[in-house]
Amino acid sequence: MNAPRQLPNADAGGDGTARNSAPLFAPGLYGMIDPAVLVPGGADAALHAEAVRQGTLLLEEGVRTLQLRIKGVPSSRRLAILADLAAVSDRLGLRRDGPCWIINDDITVAHRADAPRWFAHLGQDDGPDPEVPFGRSTHTLAQVSACGTATYIGFGPVFGTVTKDTGYDARGTELLLAAVRASPVPVVAIGGITLDTLASVQSTGVHAWAVIGAIWRAPDPRAAIRRFVRAAETPEH
Repeated sequence: MNAPRQLPNADAGGDGTARNSAPLFAPGLYGMIDPAVLVPGGADAALHAEAVRQGTLLLEEGVRTLQLRIKGVPSSRRLAILADLAAVSDRLGLRRDGPCWIINDDITVAHRADAPRWFAHLGQDDGPDPEVPFGRSTHTLAQVSACGTATYIGFGPVFGTVTKDTGYDARGTELLLAAVRASPVPVVAIGGITLDTLASVQSTGVHAWAVIGAIWRAPDPRAAIRRFVRAAETPEH
C-alpha cells in the first residue's frame, strides 16, 4: 500500500473553532466503521482495507458523521486509515465542509486528527475527561448524570447485540427515553438497532443512532445505509 497522505496539524477547525468547542455533528445516522465485524482477527492490512471500504461507502451515501472503531492496531495505523479516508473525502468534494470524524478510544490520534469537526469517543473505563472534544458511552442513568464534560453521550445497548459485549443487558427504548430526558447533552443510541426498530428509537428524541450489524452484515450494505440516511428525515415505520 502506498504511504498515506500527510495529515496537517489542526489546532483549530476550518471555521476557526477551537478544538475544545467543536460544533456538534448533524442528527441522523452516526456511521460506524468497524472492520472487525467482517474480518475478525484480521491482520492490520486487512482491517485497514476493510475500514477504508466501509468509510468510503458511508461517505458516498451521504453520511457525514463517522466513528473509526478499530481495536488492537497502533495509532499510526489509525492515522493512516484516516488519511486514506481524507483522500476519499477530497475526491467527493467534501473537504471544505468536511465530515465529522470520531476516533474511538485513542486520544493520541484525536490530538492529531485533521478535520474541522472531530471528537474522541471513550468508554466508561477509558480514563478521565480528556482535553479534546469527546463523547462517552453510558449504560445507566447514573452514568448519564455523571457524563462530565462530554459533548455528547452514547447510550445502550438499546437492543440485544452481538457486535460488542458491554456487560449490560438490553436497555430498551423506555430507558433510552429516560436517558434522553436526563442527559444534559445530545444522546446517540446504539446497540442492535435495525430498520424495523428505528422508529421506536427515533421516537425517544435521540440526536442520532449508531448502527453496525444491520449495515455491515446486510446483503446490500449500500442500500441499508441509504435507508438509514433517509430515515433521518422521514421515519419508515
